[in-house]
Amino acid sequence: MIGNILCFYYMLSFSNAADLHPNLSKTRQRLASGISKIGKMNLGSIMIWAKKDFKRGKYKESLQKARYHMAEDPYDPEPWFLQGLIFERLKKYDSAYLSFKRCYRLKESPRVLRKMKAMLAKFPKKKKKQSLALKDPKVVTSVAKVIPIEDTSITYAKRSYSAFKALETLQSQAHVYQAKKGSLDGFSLKSIKEMKMSTLSIDFSALGEVTIQDGKVFSSVYQNAQFQKEALTNYFTALKLSKEKKYQELGILLETQKDFSKEEFLFLIDIYRRQNLDGKELLLRMKIAELKIFDAANYYWLAEYFYKMGEHQKATHYYNFLNNEDSAYFSLAQYRLKLIQSGGSHKLHEYMKSLRKKRHSQSGE
Repeated sequence: MIGNILCFYYMLSFSNAADLHPNLSKTRQRLASGISKIGKMNLGSIMIWAKKDFKRGKYKESLQKARYHMAEDPYDPEPWFLQGLIFERLKKYDSAYLSFKRCYRLKESPRVLRKMKAMLAKFPKKKKKQSLALKDPKVVTSVAKVIPIEDTSITYAKRSYSAFKALETLQSQAHVYQAKKGSLDGFSLKSIKEMKMSTLSIDFSALGEVTIQDGKVFSSVYQNAQFQKEALTNYFTALKLSKEKKYQELGILLETQKDFSKEEFLFLIDIYRRQNLDGKELLLRMKIAELKIFDAANYYWLAEYFYKMGEHQKATHYYNFLNNEDSAYFSLAQYRLKLIQSGGSHKLHEYMKSLRKKRHSQSGE
């Protein structure tokens, strides 16, 4: 009995010593560091790291992080501005101009406009003469033959829970403004900031132009809060069914809709993944593509799926949607297309990968 107790304390003291000694606990230290980094890596922190890489001159790493952020949040202008700065440093002024132009479309800013004009001034003479006559960035045609992401008449349905909450908040702020000023004349996002009125840290950038119509806050993109509330009836019901774990009823409710909002599409994908319904996710993604809704992330998922399945014709079809400089997946699509054209495949790639791994393990022995 005493021997067992002594053995236990001996083992405990040895494990503590291993943790304290740097040479004996390197693996544990690396593992802890890795877990810590992964835990902190959210969408906001990815842009922080992208900017740090840019300042250190690690442009390739910075661009990869910025493009990941673009794919996850295509309506955020920040990664497009950073991409423009990277291309400017690399003296790719035409690509920098297109990045700044996309950033300006998402959010108009004098700073971005100055950058666009600076890039135009650095174009070769032929391109410069062609572009100088076009002063309004909204009507400037592409210098290179690029298919912009916005060039589609079909988009996701303009209903959004986040937009509804933003409009609802603005409506309550309008009432406060009216009580203070006596009327709604001059009410705007700028006036709210100047009066330091609480906005609950809600992002209003996706609402477009905000005005007052018949005493109600009106968005040029999402109309008003009442309209969104009525349009989101099915989504509110789906949220309730999700809490009750009635996933089958939820699926039928949203799947039978004539159109989809971005939030409804992602919500259904999440529900399918919880139930391991990979086949249903594929069918939904293909339905979105067949509706000709331009969703770069969806096209990339489908392209990668068919590439790994060995169906290269279908994969090429979806990669071609992303094969333009405005796409966050441009470099990835180009790499895959070149690989397919040269006779490569996912199976061959995995086979070569296993061979390299085998050789590495043998050399280590």
